[in-house]
Amino acid sequence: MQINIRELKASLSATLRRVRDGERIEITSRGKVVATLVPPAAVRESTLDILKQQSWLRVGAPTPAIGLTVPVHLDEHGPSLTDLLIADRDGTTEP
Repeated sequence: MQINIRELKASLSATLRRVRDGERIEITSRGKVVATLVPPAAVRESTLDILKQQSWLRVGAPTPAIGLTVPVHLDEHGPSLTDLLIADRDGTTEP
């Protein structure tokens, strides 16, 4: 869809709602496109697509989230799982 600057000024809120809902809108001035409004998700996707085309970027596989929000203790008085993982990463034997 195209809209000229005068129409955009008069209906900015409605136009932004349409963009938020996924519509791509071109802004024109004297019949020429001067800007394009796109939903934020479209910007992120196109940016990622552009980056994927770069030879220096290698996209890895997505990792499932564990969803833990509190430290997990392996026994009642021992170190937390987080402390054990940090100790393992640092190469120490004790957290």
